[in-house]
Amino acid sequence: MDFQQKKLEKELQELKKLIDVHFVQRKKDEEELQALENRIEKRKESRAAQLAERARREQEKEARLQAEKERREQEAQRRADEEAARKKELLHALNAAAHGNQRQDKRKGRGTERDKKKKILAERRKQLNIDHLDIEKLKSKAKELFDHLNTLENARLTLEKETTDGKYELALCRYRVNTLNDASTKATSKARTRVGKLR
Repeated sequence: MDFQQKKLEKELQELKKLIDVHFVQRKKDEEELQALENRIEKRKESRAAQLAERARREQEKEARLQAEKERREQEAQRRADEEAARKKELLHALNAAAHGNQRQDKRKGRGTERDKKKKILAERRKQLNIDHLDIEKLKSKAKELFDHLNTLENARLTLEKETTDGKYELALCRYRVNTLNDASTKATSKARTRVGKLR
């Protein structure tokens, strides 16, 4: 009986130890779980703060882009208004010059030619309004301008070649005329000397 009593007491003590160990481990696990839940909660709060900050930055960026777009549109409108006013003034000045005093109408010098050139350039030059275009339209616009530039460059080269050829032809004709004049002058002077010798 004694032996069984001791055995039961020993098993009871071991069971108490196991229960104590279990409760200690369970307390640790609960503490770790609580710490993990706290970390998760802090991470959620941090993530929410980051998302709020990102949303605030995006809103500020959108506001800046909108303000910049409005500023560009106002600048383009202002330039267009200035260009229209300048054209109007130029046309007014040209009309005044055309209907002005007779002395200015009679004088066809550099001033009127300059005014004509300004008028033609004002009609040819158009304001590039490309702020609203997307990438594809910008590419097509750039290609169109490049083709137009090539056309103008080819026309300029053709005119330069024609001018150079014309200058060459003119110089050649002058040389021939001068040569003929020199030859006729020499022939006339030789004839005079011969006639003088015969006398």
